[in-house]
Amino acid sequence: MHEVLFSDHFLKGTGVSTLDMAKALLDEGYHPFTMYWPLVVSGAMLMEPTETESKESLDAYADTLIHLVKEAKSGNKQMFKEVWKW
Repeated sequence: MHEVLFSDHFLKGTGVSTLDMAKALLDEGYHPFTMYWPLVVSGAMLMEPTETESKESLDAYADTLIHLVKEAKSGNKQMFKEVWKW
């Protein structure tokens, strides 16, 4: 996989922003995605893992993203507004 690009459309109505998601990834120990680029995608979240990442590490990253999205959609926006854990 070279890169994957998502829109933040799934966050609409949750009170969680793209920046909040990026900060939450930092809290989980991951480098955040590139935000708001390319400009042709509203609320772009560009993820570019290196070629040396194992399938296990990519799966763990995906699991973390899924967890964060579920938290946002469940209304747990406080989790995203807390002071960074690190």
